[in-house]
Amino acid sequence: MEMIQCSGSYYEIGFQRALALKKKGLFAPKRFAGCFHEKRYAYAKACETIYATYDPDLLEEMHGFCDALAYSYTELCAFLFGMYAMHADAFCSCVALRHEGETILGRNSDFLKVIAPYAIHELIKDRYRGNTTAFIELEDGMNVHGLAIGLTHIRPVRITPGYNAGLMIRHLLAHCETIKEAIAECRRLPIGSSFTLTMADRFGDIAMLECCCDHIAVEQNAPFVYAVNRFHHSEMESYQFPESLDDLQSGERRSTLHHALSAYEVHDLSFLQHLLQGKYGFLCQYPSFCPANTLWSAIYSCHQGITYLCDGNPAHNPYQRLP
Repeated sequence: MEMIQCSGSYYEIGFQRALALKKKGLFAPKRFAGCFHEKRYAYAKACETIYATYDPDLLEEMHGFCDALAYSYTELCAFLFGMYAMHADAFCSCVALRHEGETILGRNSDFLKVIAPYAIHELIKDRYRGNTTAFIELEDGMNVHGLAIGLTHIRPVRITPGYNAGLMIRHLLAHCETIKEAIAECRRLPIGSSFTLTMADRFGDIAMLECCCDHIAVEQNAPFVYAVNRFHHSEMESYQFPESLDDLQSGERRSTLHHALSAYEVHDLSFLQHLLQGKYGFLCQYPSFCPANTLWSAIYSCHQGITYLCDGNPAHNPYQRLP
């Protein structure tokens, strides 16, 4: 993974990020050329009104990004705002747990291998750090207050203008200190598509939210929570996409999480590493012929404010404590 560090105002963060991506050869508009069609432009325009109301600093960051590259703001909106809403990819595993007063969040980011060169770890000084396969949006991360969040994507039954999972995580890490605040924000903000958010904070709270544009179900006050790529809360049954979908063995990954978390009493950092490495059952052991793989695995220790990152599949690569 490439590492990028930014600081300053939101405009300056966007500007610095863009230049860093350009320098590293990671800004490749041809990657998302398929995003630019009439339906997506219309959806993005409707979303922009919502982000302007609830998240002006996001648009400030995007303008900084575009100014640094002389890139089309309209096209950036189409790419970012339509993400997770206007495609069907549904991968990743996420878990949050407690151990002796400590809360820990872990996430395996499973995606197509061709995207691996674009995986980025961002450190936004005095705000948050996290990982993404794009830019500006985040797929997992932790802020300076010890709030950690990871997403899993779910194919939506329907979409409306509103927040997608990656921009929701960015917003929550930029503006919230606790899970209580994050849940309140999720209920306040318009949601555009379907996803889960698994959360942990330094005050000992963990939660998992199943979200779509029509409803949010919250699982809280449990010793552990976990998510893959289907809704499982009874309140969300009618919002589950009914057709079969290639979700990288989501059912098998969920079974591994459930059985391991239920069978072992000690849910410490070592346990979580072994779980994400697939030592308790299938989670990341994709065959070589599979077009997808685990691109990274991240663990966030909320009370200590420590991030452990595995660059690549954790079954074969070590975790490194980040400075």
